[in-house]
Amino acid sequence: MDAITVKDFVDSCHQAKRITELLPDLPSDVTSRSIHVVDAIHELSASGRVRVSDVSAYLDVTRPSITKAISDLASLGYIDKKPSETDGRTIYVELTPEGEGLWNKYIDEYYKHMATLLGDIPDQDVRNAIKTIEKVAGVFYEAAHKPIEHVL
Repeated sequence: MDAITVKDFVDSCHQAKRITELLPDLPSDVTSRSIHVVDAIHELSASGRVRVSDVSAYLDVTRPSITKAISDLASLGYIDKKPSETDGRTIYVELTPEGEGLWNKYIDEYYKHMATLLGDIPDQDVRNAIKTIEKVAGVFYEAAHKPIEHVL
């Protein structure tokens, strides 16, 4: 791959960031990260009880940051936290009816609306973009963990 192609790709990444800035605003008490946490809990709950560590692993983020996000969402009434009956260190989380409503509004309805906006773009084009972004992200994540002399 040549440098111009890489530059064009990075420019497209900046354009993608601008797209996210054009998305409709979330409620004042909710962040985009909150929506990701709510979505993770919703998805994981289909397989049974959800632990804080499950959410952390699912989103590939640290436990302390997920613990804070979950506590914030619990204080807003979107999540219930319940200690394990057998191990007091384990906390289970579930969406409240308000949390399910938030999921429905911002995952189900919101993305259905966006699908209509993007209706003229073939699914395969979007899937190819997703696949490429994931591959590039993997390369850069891996490079970020190597000593600098191996990167440059």
